[in-house]
Amino acid sequence: MDWDQEPEITPETGKVAGSGEGVKARNGSAIENEVEITVSGSNPQKGQKPGPGSIHEADNPDLIGPDPSENAKKEDEELSVKGNSLEAPVPSYRVCLSSGLPQSSDLSEISDAQLEDAIVNIVEFEGPIHSEEILQRIRSHTGFPRMLGKIRQRILDSVASAESSGKIQVRGEFCWPLYGPSDLLRRRDTESYARIEWICDEEIKEAVRFVLTSQYSTPMDDLIIQTSRVLGIKTTRKNTWDRIEKLIQSGIESNELTRTPNEMIYFVE
Repeated sequence: MDWDQEPEITPETGKVAGSGEGVKARNGSAIENEVEITVSGSNPQKGQKPGPGSIHEADNPDLIGPDPSENAKKEDEELSVKGNSLEAPVPSYRVCLSSGLPQSSDLSEISDAQLEDAIVNIVEFEGPIHSEEILQRIRSHTGFPRMLGKIRQRILDSVASAESSGKIQVRGEFCWPLYGPSDLLRRRDTESYARIEWICDEEIKEAVRFVLTSQYSTPMDDLIIQTSRVLGIKTTRKNTWDRIEKLIQSGIESNELTRTPNEMIYFVE
């Protein structure tokens, strides 16, 4: 996907449509420990590390930073309002609620053909979708108490079978429908689905492009935060920040994006 390509917005719905070339994702599905980055007051300058109290262990309630000033609170509120306005035209992520699989606590009761068809249904409905999310959908649809090694492997084998039979596309850890998707950029309204590890590079780039198209040249920090909000991520933690920043930097290095003398990011003209 070219960064300077204008996003396609359908006048009927205001939805952003797009597609991208696949890139191989890292192996493994473990979610890294998340570290929250809070931005208050002025944005940090390029190359400057956040000061004390700006980085918290996300899951440690004992780590409490200093109370923000009234000005910082006001700026955070203004940023939140701007983010909500920016997100409005982005279509919501639709979750496949039924793949056609029967409720069962034993995967052996489900045939290979049934399992493969279920995977295709999920991918056509939600793709691009991370393979780990496919496992979660099947667990939800069947009622499996746990995804043990043998169950996981059989499902992943069925994913490979669906790809080899030409029913889906697999790019790294993400599965794509053969035709589409109709909406590459989706806003995740449920926190459990809003994990940066489960969002492909192509969709993150589309979110960056959407933000820049909507508000033009933007400081790096604001661009990262607004990109995460457009994707439905309410709190920009360290792993989210790093992933988005890396893709923006990649766009700059490939001359698809540019950093202006006043440290603003925009498309190369």
